[in-house]
Amino acid sequence: MREIRGKQSAFTLVEAMVAMGILSMVLVMIYQTFYSVLRVTEVGADAAEQAQRERIVLKTIEDALSGIVYYEQNQEHYAFVAETLDFDHPAISFVSRVPPDFLGSKEFGAQSLRRIDFVVEDDETLDGRSLVMYQKPILQPADVSELEEPRRWVLGPNLDTFMVMFYSTINNEWLHDWEETNSVPTRLRFELSFKLNDGGAAELKDIQKREIVIFSDTITQAMQNPRMPASKSSGSKGRSGRRDPRSGSRGQTPKPTTDQMKRIAEWRKQQEEARKRDSGKRQYSEAEKAAWRKKMADRYAKYAKAKQAASGASRFNPPSGTSSGTPPSSGTPPSSGTPPSGGGGGSPGLSPGSIPINEALELYESTFGQQAETLQDLVDTGVLTEEELGQMQSTAPPGAVWGIDPTTGLVTAVYP
Repeated sequence: MREIRGKQSAFTLVEAMVAMGILSMVLVMIYQTFYSVLRVTEVGADAAEQAQRERIVLKTIEDALSGIVYYEQNQEHYAFVAETLDFDHPAISFVSRVPPDFLGSKEFGAQSLRRIDFVVEDDETLDGRSLVMYQKPILQPADVSELEEPRRWVLGPNLDTFMVMFYSTINNEWLHDWEETNSVPTRLRFELSFKLNDGGAAELKDIQKREIVIFSDTITQAMQNPRMPASKSSGSKGRSGRRDPRSGSRGQTPKPTTDQMKRIAEWRKQQEEARKRDSGKRQYSEAEKAAWRKKMADRYAKYAKAKQAASGASRFNPPSGTSSGTPPSSGTPPSSGTPPSGGGGGSPGLSPGSIPINEALELYESTFGQQAETLQDLVDTGVLTEEELGQMQSTAPPGAVWGIDPTTGLVTAVYP
């Protein structure tokens, strides 16, 4: 019996090549999809890393600027220094009281008052520039050998732009340089950007811009070194045995800052214009005189009760028989001698001749935040000249000189 064999099927060479081609195309598509996903993931991670880096840098700069501290009497230690005319390597340096979570706080512990420098430096390893921050505590050990170098942090490599500008309240414009090391700018603006991942320059949309209003914790000279109250035994004494208000222990005269000098100069200019308008001598209308009388009387009444509660009688106390809340229009001060009638003894500011000095005293108090202790303080700070003070003294009542009531800070007639 003959065996019948069936036909066996097989792939031809053409079919095998077609199948390999289809498989190759599928593999290529899968690889491209995987590579695209991987690339997008890398780009997203790089963008997130750069955004996080920019956020940290911006927060660090803002936190540092928000805590600026400035002591007028220690300008050499607390000066705000800016070297920003070199646009490739700008730098700013200041003292700040930083928050507890500030970068590097673990290394400084409780020393929150530090000098902080933001500097742009060349980075040879990356062939570019980096934004670097230096910190060192203001409170240094007494032993000079223990002084440490400032700590260094690289805030961001591959820096593309870091520009700082300062607002001038004098010129009402933004400046690229800050030369007033004896003061702190009120507003500051900076621009920051890093190079792209491919090494290209940052685009306009990538530049981070911030404008910061600086509420600096300025410690004035009066706050840092307040005047000690004069002792009862200090100063020269007249025949009555009481301290002469024109002499005695004086505190340190404030040294005017640039802004204070400008304010004083503006006031002096206004006074000079008034003198020119009044033909060489400052004239006051009856309404101005009445307003000054009321202002001085109200201020005297405010302090009269406190003044009477102070130790003993003073040559500035109201004469006996005068109520504590009302300044006398005239009378005899409780010092040796009797002033002529109309002299206004013990009446602060009620005589028109005392108005110019009281104006100067008000300027002094509003500028320096403290009362003048003697009229010489007005000369020492440039509010008045010696000649002007002498001319004003000549307006005092006969037999008296102008002196400052230490309680009210007003000018009144003093009879030696």
